This record gives sequence, structure tokens and C-alpha cells, in this order.
Amino acid sequence: MDTVISLCVHLKKDMDGEAEMMVNVLLLKTAQASASSFIQQKASSALEALVQNCSAARVLNVLLTTGMSHRNAAVRASTAQQLHLLADRLGADKVLKGQSFLTAVGKICLDASAEVRPHGHAVLRELVLHKDFTKMWKKTIGEKDRCSLRKILIDMMKG
Repeated sequence: MDTVISLCVHLKKDMDGEAEMMVNVLLLKTAQASASSFIQQKASSALEALVQNCSAARVLNVLLTTGMSHRNAAVRASTAQQLHLLADRLGADKVLKGQSFLTAVGKICLDASAEVRPHGHAVLRELVLHKDFTKMWKKTIGEKDRCSLRKILIDMMKG
């Protein structure tokens, strides 16, 4: 995993071709109950290197297709953490332009796992300050989810 980190840091977007396979393997590594916390931390560090250095579109696609729908809460939590990092890297303008990203943030906020939700809340806190948030929010998020997420937003504003 240290090699993956080194390759991503030095080769950057040249690692895009390998990103899908690496993200899949590293996400699964975070889910293995038998893996030590050391291995899980290394896998998380390698995922962060991929998010920070590879093409954002490529990494986003893999995270959304593989990690968001995974049954394992640890995989979803790791995915949410990486999407949070990616949102910080891209900024609110780009996140709001990508409807699939905003949909994923909503899904993260409503996830059953308490390990997943804080990452979605943190991204949502940043996005809500953007001038186009309300327009994109209404365009992207379905009415049913919007109602649940509205409660989260109200709680955020109080706290």
C-alpha cells in the first residue's frame, strides 16, 4: 500500500488507468474484519493518495459505483470519507455541477450507519453556503429525501 501511495504521489493522473482496480481492492481491505487496524489505516492512506492525485472524475466514478452501494458499513464509511476529501479538493462549484455527487452526499447523510453520516453532513455544511445550492438541491434531490435532509439541515443550522 505504501507503493500505491508513492506511485499516486509521483505519477498522479498517469495512475488513472489503475484507479478503478486499486479503489476496489483498497475499499474491500477496509471492510475485512480480520485486517488489523494498521492495514486498514494503510488502505485509507492509499485511498487518500488516489483521491488527491488521480483524476477526480475517474475516482468519483469508482467511489460512486463501488463504495456507495456496498452492503458493508465500513466500506460505505471509507467511501464517504474519500468523497468528503474529494469535495474539499474540488470545491462547492464543481460538486454542485455534478448531480451524481450531490445525490451521493444526500445518500451519505441518510445512511443507516453512524460512521457514514458525519462525512455527508460535513460536505452538506459547505455546500449549503453556495449561491446555487438551493437550485441544484431542488433539481437533484427527490422530494422524499429532501424532506429528511431538510431536517438535517435545520439541525445543522441550530448547532
